[in-house]
Amino acid sequence: MKSISKLLILTLVVFLAVGAFAATKGSLTLQRDLTLNGAKLAAGNYKVVVDTTGATAKVTFQQGKKVVATADGKFVEAKEPHQYSAVVTNGDTVQEVRLANMKGSVVFSE
Repeated sequence: MKSISKLLILTLVVFLAVGAFAATKGSLTLQRDLTLNGAKLAAGNYKVVVDTTGATAKVTFQQGKKVVATADGKFVEAKEPHQYSAVVTNGDTVQEVRLANMKGSVVFSE
């Protein structure tokens, strides 16, 4: 009985640890050149990965296996998941990333 209890506790701890770190993946097509965290994002197709830990998030833009840009931001929850992927810009600078089916967005400070 003790071994079953220990196994259940260990399983719960692993489950909670994995749940604390959530990654959302999506794709995005940029219609024009932009900048994110000082890195140039040329117009084109990107794989985007958002790793969230509580209220913080790390966003990675990739083309193929090459990491083109990364940035840390604040994860802001939304009431409903986004229907499509998009970026919000200020001029040529990415200010926010929204991925389809992600219930929130990542906002970057100016």
